[in-house]
Amino acid sequence: MNERIEVLKDQIKKLYRLDFYRKKMDQAGLRPSQIRTLDDFRKIPFASSHEILEELRKKPSECSLYNDDVTRVNFSPSGQDLYPVFQTQRDLKKMHEACARTLEAAGVKKEDLCVVTYGYHLFIAGLFYQSQLEYYGAKVIPLGPGESERAISLINKYEASVLVTNPTFALKLASGSIPGVRILFVGGEPFTSVEGYPQRVRSAFGRDLTIIDSYSMALCMPVARSCPHERGLHLMDDLIFPEVIDPVTGENVPEGEKGELVITHLYKEVSPLLRYRTGDLSYMISEKCK
Repeated sequence: MNERIEVLKDQIKKLYRLDFYRKKMDQAGLRPSQIRTLDDFRKIPFASSHEILEELRKKPSECSLYNDDVTRVNFSPSGQDLYPVFQTQRDLKKMHEACARTLEAAGVKKEDLCVVTYGYHLFIAGLFYQSQLEYYGAKVIPLGPGESERAISLINKYEASVLVTNPTFALKLASGSIPGVRILFVGGEPFTSVEGYPQRVRSAFGRDLTIIDSYSMALCMPVARSCPHERGLHLMDDLIFPEVIDPVTGENVPEGEKGELVITHLYKEVSPLLRYRTGDLSYMISEKCK
């Protein structure tokens, strides 16, 4: 834990140079030098989705969460509008390294041909999966969304063994028979949190394939991902520092108690989050996994 506190302290020093976070800390009467313990860290004000999106929607020249090291700009919808999500080369490398460990744990091999049906173009999910799979060394067909008949044809013709999609589309593809798929990555919709949903998907495929669930948001890709042992989702704690708080009081809740997930990026250089309230309910437990 001491090592993680040091990483947090270093990140807070960097974020204090950004107008957005410096103003929030100054208003709370805090300086980075005063953050020495987790109790000190918990005095830092929360960041809300509204505040973050308001800052990100500014022109790059006026946005303190942007800098000239940005190499990729994706977008995500919010209401009728879009907001940008920025990445540097180092941000992408950190993300790919973390994801590569989860791909290996899921049983993905470098000889696997992987089909990604998430959206490309402006949005983040398609490139997010494609780039991590390519970094890992697997092969990728960037199929994109829709056109289920063509997807089924390509999956079967080229003997794709890994499918990356949302659960709803997975059910549609399974109804057309794709017997070669042995690993299914799903996300973008509630899945393991919906009782009976994984069993329904397995039944549609007609076999006991490996299903990996992911929890991500455009501002933090990824947050958590399951493994074949299906004991829950493993937090990417080499990328983020998670907290679970009482949504009313804002106080941290005991381990195992349900509350609102709060995220702090440990290393991110652009679009960084510091005590960001996700609005999502969850609970954390610490236990070993095979």
